[in-house]
Amino acid sequence: MSKKREQSVQPPWEAWKLDKTFFRTLAQYNASHPETTLDCVLDGIRTGLENHQPLFNLIPDAPFPARGLVGALAHLIKLGVVSLLSRDATAIILSEVQTVHRAQASVRDFSEQVVAWVIDVKAAFESTVSGHFSWTTWKNLRKMRDLIDEICRWANARLEDKRWTRIGNGMMISTEIAEFNMRINEAKSLFTDLTLINLSGGMDAILSGLWLLLQRQDSITKEIEKIKDKQREQFVSRSYLCCRKDTNIALKSYIIDGIEMQKQTEARRLFLSQNLSPRVVTNPMYDQQGKLPCDEDTRTQVLEDIRNWVNDISPESPNFLWLTGDPGCGKSAITASIARECKDRNILWGQYFINRNNIETTDPNSYFPSIARQFADHSNDVEVSIHDCLKRKPSLMDRISPEQAAALFVDAIGVASKIYPDRPVVVVIDGLDETDKAHLKDTAMIFACLFQRLSLHGNAKVLLSSRTEDDIRNPFARYIDDQHVKHVHLDTASQSSIDDVSAFLRRKIARIVEDNDLNWADWPGERRIEILTRRASGLFIWAVTVAKFIQEQIDIMGTECLNDVLDMLDADTLGDINTLYSIILRETYKNTTSNWEFEKFRRIVGAIVDLCEPLCLADLATLLNLKQRPSSSPVDIIKFVQRLRTVLVAGTGAINSETIPRLHKSFYEFIISQQADSRFRINLEITNGELAICCLTQFQGARTMTSCPWVASTLPTSFRYAFRFWSIHLHKSAGGTAAGIMIANNLSLTRDDCHEVLRNIGNECNFDPVHITFSPNQSRILIASGKHRSAWDAINGFEFKDTHTILQGHKDFVSSVSFSPDSRLLVSGSADKTAIVWDVQSSHMVTSLKGHSRELNSVMYSPDGRYIASASADFTTRVWDALTYFPTAAPRRHARPVRSLAFSPDGTQIVSGSDDHHVRFWGWKDDHCVTMTPAHHRPVTSVTISPDGKIVASSSDDSTVRLWNAELRRPLGPPLEFSRVFGLQFSPKGTYLVAVDAETGNAVFLWKPDTVNSNKPEIALRGHDLVPPVARICSITFSPDESSLVLGCSDHTIRIVDLLSVNHRSLCYVGHSGWVMTVAVSADGKYIASGSVDNNVHVWDMPVLRETHTRDDRPKTHTNFSSDGTFVISASSNKGTRLWNSKNNTFRDIPLPVTSSKGPCVKYVCFSSDRRRIAGACSEADETFQLWDVETCALVASASKGVASQNSDITSLSFTADSRYLIATYTGAPPDVWEEKDGALIHVDATERMGSFAEAEPLAFFDTQSHAPFNLGGALWFPDAAVSGLWVFLDGCIVRAHENGSMTVLSRKN
Repeated sequence: MSKKREQSVQPPWEAWKLDKTFFRTLAQYNASHPETTLDCVLDGIRTGLENHQPLFNLIPDAPFPARGLVGALAHLIKLGVVSLLSRDATAIILSEVQTVHRAQASVRDFSEQVVAWVIDVKAAFESTVSGHFSWTTWKNLRKMRDLIDEICRWANARLEDKRWTRIGNGMMISTEIAEFNMRINEAKSLFTDLTLINLSGGMDAILSGLWLLLQRQDSITKEIEKIKDKQREQFVSRSYLCCRKDTNIALKSYIIDGIEMQKQTEARRLFLSQNLSPRVVTNPMYDQQGKLPCDEDTRTQVLEDIRNWVNDISPESPNFLWLTGDPGCGKSAITASIARECKDRNILWGQYFINRNNIETTDPNSYFPSIARQFADHSNDVEVSIHDCLKRKPSLMDRISPEQAAALFVDAIGVASKIYPDRPVVVVIDGLDETDKAHLKDTAMIFACLFQRLSLHGNAKVLLSSRTEDDIRNPFARYIDDQHVKHVHLDTASQSSIDDVSAFLRRKIARIVEDNDLNWADWPGERRIEILTRRASGLFIWAVTVAKFIQEQIDIMGTECLNDVLDMLDADTLGDINTLYSIILRETYKNTTSNWEFEKFRRIVGAIVDLCEPLCLADLATLLNLKQRPSSSPVDIIKFVQRLRTVLVAGTGAINSETIPRLHKSFYEFIISQQADSRFRINLEITNGELAICCLTQFQGARTMTSCPWVASTLPTSFRYAFRFWSIHLHKSAGGTAAGIMIANNLSLTRDDCHEVLRNIGNECNFDPVHITFSPNQSRILIASGKHRSAWDAINGFEFKDTHTILQGHKDFVSSVSFSPDSRLLVSGSADKTAIVWDVQSSHMVTSLKGHSRELNSVMYSPDGRYIASASADFTTRVWDALTYFPTAAPRRHARPVRSLAFSPDGTQIVSGSDDHHVRFWGWKDDHCVTMTPAHHRPVTSVTISPDGKIVASSSDDSTVRLWNAELRRPLGPPLEFSRVFGLQFSPKGTYLVAVDAETGNAVFLWKPDTVNSNKPEIALRGHDLVPPVARICSITFSPDESSLVLGCSDHTIRIVDLLSVNHRSLCYVGHSGWVMTVAVSADGKYIASGSVDNNVHVWDMPVLRETHTRDDRPKTHTNFSSDGTFVISASSNKGTRLWNSKNNTFRDIPLPVTSSKGPCVKYVCFSSDRRRIAGACSEADETFQLWDVETCALVASASKGVASQNSDITSLSFTADSRYLIATYTGAPPDVWEEKDGALIHVDATERMGSFAEAEPLAFFDTQSHAPFNLGGALWFPDAAVSGLWVFLDGCIVRAHENGSMTVLSRKN
């Protein structure tokens, strides 16, 4: 049949057009009949034809508006599925069969492209303003319609003449197919030429790709949305097509710029994290420091004055307000009130509440970096400014200085003020007088110099509060003036202060009267309340303390004590706050005669007074471990604090193990002064000694930190406190950390006994050493025991993990990973359009799955492990045979990129979610497809199926989560309207449904499936307990036993959150160099897989009980770290000596000379300060000292002991600060000193050069004036220059404090 005749024959389908009426009618019909989308209808036709059903029965009846188009494409599809009809199988020409089969595949692919293209045009039509295309677009659509119809007519003619189904046509088949391919290519060129439609129809796909790449970076996404809206507005313009190429280029350029900007942002934030964050205080806010705002209707006049100052951003208004007042007048309550109000108004850019009870906050070197960190978190522009300043001059972070204040404070406020010129930019700094006294005067001078630096920024407002101490008042007086500083003094004698305190006290007493059903006239009576308010004398702390004391007495003795209490408070001298404190303590302990009770008071209150950092009661009890006798039970600290809550605890909340006691500064000053009764008075020197011993005692448990299961081995708060602050307490107690011997908790030992132990300490058979040290930047605590090394966060206590296997093969970021059910294989999907199957044990690539034309968003193994499913941004999902790795069926299509998929438990069905707003449930074997209704209103971000297969859940960018009945394909109740979430999935046992908050990126919600429609999650994990302040959660999954969550984060880490622990403790894995976009846990619970934007897949061991050793085969090890933390040297009796690179966890063995039959064992190792050399003390028949090169690990030189030290045991090995000399110290012998010259270690006379050595690096912590033993916190201390470092003999172990601040814990073997 000729081509002309084919065109003249009337086709067996209705006429159809691609015009406005067609698209509008089809859109309306699909809205009410979502199961009749073109792709679903054509899939049904294809399935029916393959099952030999009549074609006319498969085309939907009227009023389906696309009958003509569907009828035409149905004939094209039929040509693609028709079978060869030759009865003589032996006559089949193989080459012809293969040619026809290839043509049939092309026909099927082309029909799918037509359907996808029409769906795209329909979506673009719906999204344009008023549903209009340009004239040129409609012209192109008519041309496309004619070409599609012509191809369908040609297909119908081939069905009629059966050329494709009979053998023997030879060249005719090849000619037909060549012609057919030419027409398809012509159509494809039209597809790509319709730029306008591609722009509109493909925009959401671009946004989806950016979402994966940038992980919810809303600022860039919103900008692209603006461009999209702008393009839509231009669709009605005839001139738009003239510049469409420029628009394409501009859009592409903008997206690339956006990606590049995000990379720069990541690099900038990483730089600030490394350079700014180490100086940042983690909890400087008013609520974190326990500062309570003013009660309602108190300090109204002062607060109003400050509010007016804040709101006045005129050039005449001062930038600074200095709030002063006497102790107890309520300064902190006022600053907390202003901070809270400004926070609610979103004008609070920084706050810093200095608190003597938290030594970290009193360090002035942290003031401006902490405020700068808050400014950077508030604005990208300020972040850039701070980054550039530190990039130009990193030394700004060394210490507080006028230059640091100018760069991190003045300049940052200036940038913020320019961003919001019509709004106040507020900073609140409270308690400047509580700055470390040694630095207060200099710090006040730096602040004084700032008064005139903000005059160009009228909206910059800095509220600063302090007492009027000389160290502050004198420098302030030199620079203060009305133009730049507003000074507000809280005068307790003023009528307004008296009235405020009177009103406050009356309200508190009225609450007591009401709660106890009393009569105001009878108690307290107006006369007595007048006396009380007069006694308060304008001091809020007096009124607060009295009200709490009255309530506490009622709780203890009942209301019969009320008159007695008031009689005590009627004394004329009681207006003094110190007298009030004395009365309270005397009344609390009035019937106490036991010295132990007063000792207990001094020990507990002394610890609270002198802690370097606040501890909750549970951690304080662990640190003190306070007992009357060794056999007694520990003191109930919670009960003790409840008894003294009047002076120990702010507020009226319940007191429990998590309560943090906080003292008002007036009580602190009272309890350490001579005005306090000697039974209660705190001696800070004694208290610090006791705390030092308590800290040292904590190290007895160091070994368990390297041998416990991970959930139990989160480094305890008391241990972290002990290691960070033991030396500070010892210094405050004894004037320094001197070398010597300390005997604690075992006073039966004598000094000679200790020396005898030290002489035999070198016998490794008797002791198991555990080494503890800080990383160079003080952020991690490093512990080594045997062959185990562990690193812990010094602040939060979670353990860092850095052992992993890296799988490299992808060329773009990894978006999804999934383990096979037997945990032997792992599949990863990537933006490079491929999926790779890996062998977990060998780390080898098994195969690469190719077929998608755009990036993969999701991959998953079927529950039986026989199949792999993949979802892509090319609008399709595919299923692959997991044995042959060939596709098992034709791709299934959505109208937009497919973001997520999940297998049903029986593996026969798949649910998929797409940017086309639809969730589809389809049987990939039988092609049955159901589109869930109603659809979401925005792209579907994730889908999941419950383990029992009964519930399907989906999340969307429309801020809803929907649950569906998987059997009936219907919704289970209304959608959950909560917030935008992603990563939705059921836990392995179906107990929980989990999702990540897409708005904040740092919150995880867990629902129980039967309560998910309550709009309230069962568990909500939020904030920085999950991830650091600058990080976001990018991916999430469960462990198989549901005991933990695994999170992939934007700070390049994987974090494991223990759901069973009280505080949801976490463990951190470090190894990726980019955002972790996907995580998975193997079914056997042994492995974690993670994929990242660094293009790599990492496989980690799940934390399990670490390997243990029998008593006889325990390795002996010593560990030390280079000054920059890059290298770790470990010397072990069973693993030799190794130099580890801490960044990539690789090591090199260091060769040892063997001069004895048993081989050498290195007892001590150290780095030189310049990181060029490693020194080790080898234990052989004759002890030797070795020197190695760090770069090559080659042996450089060796030496033997000096004559005087031949029979002594070595106690330490170290380099001097200038790396020139190597020094070994011994028990009972002078040190040996060597200098490296010409490849040899030359022995140096220590007596002649000791002065120069001491100048370079003292051999002891410091020199004590007295060499007599003295008592330190219940321990005997013998200053002793003959030993190196401090040796502490405890009950079950010996703790050695090295000169470099590290510790060694020696426990006797069983």
